[in-house]
Amino acid sequence: MEEKKNDLPEETGKEMVTPAQLEAQLSSLVQQLASQLEAGAQAESQRKEMLDSREADLKKREMNAKVREELEKRGLPIQLSHGLAFAAPEEMEEGIDALEARFRAAVQQGVEARLLIDAPKAAPIKPLSEMTDEDYYAAIYRREI
Repeated sequence: MEEKKNDLPEETGKEMVTPAQLEAQLSSLVQQLASQLEAGAQAESQRKEMLDSREADLKKREMNAKVREELEKRGLPIQLSHGLAFAAPEEMEEGIDALEARFRAAVQQGVEARLLIDAPKAAPIKPLSEMTDEDYYAAIYRREI
């Protein structure tokens, strides 16, 4: 009959590991794994924050481009886009509508104010006795034309 071999390692002159030592080693490994998991979770959190920040910047740039495009389409100065910040296209439409109405009203008011200013006065006309024939006829023809 054959003898069964033990699955236990043969003693090679090394000391046997005690249960307390084994427990200490396992505890150390558990702590290392926990710290690695925590570091990985923190790195993932930072990566997610960075991606969220990039996405927000991209959305902001896209919305600014849409605002500039809409202002240009409506014939408004695109420099006005620097002061406009919208989160959604619906807000953009409402905001630009209000801006356009106010802008056009301000331009109209400026035009009307400018038209109310007196026209520049013509140079004083010399008395007829001091005018030469050339001056007299030049002044008359300028008024008729």
